[in-house]
Amino acid sequence: MVTAFETITTSASSGDTPEWYKILKVEPFSHFDTVKQQYRKLALVLHPDKNPYAGCEEGFKLVKEAYEVLEDKVRRSEYDKLRIRIASCGETTTFSTVCWVVGRCISLIGSIWGRV
Repeated sequence: MVTAFETITTSASSGDTPEWYKILKVEPFSHFDTVKQQYRKLALVLHPDKNPYAGCEEGFKLVKEAYEVLEDKVRRSEYDKLRIRIASCGETTTFSTVCWVVGRCISLIGSIWGRV
């Protein structure tokens, strides 16, 4: 049941783009055989016929979908490119957000000191 919870929360915390590597608990550079081994291990634990607890069916579906993406060379390559693009956008967004916040703080301090 803990595995189902971890799988579902990993998916929920990743936003719009699922973190397939985290769902399968493998590294992005993992070999296809490692991905397959981990899929089989998680699928065995989460399979609804073997585990009737709440969330296991949804966890199983996520693990299956992650495996379908990562075991296919073309889909995995496209997914990796998407992850890189998202990561690079996230860095610039974070930097621009920090700059905006710092600018607002400086303006606020300036307006307070101007009144005193």
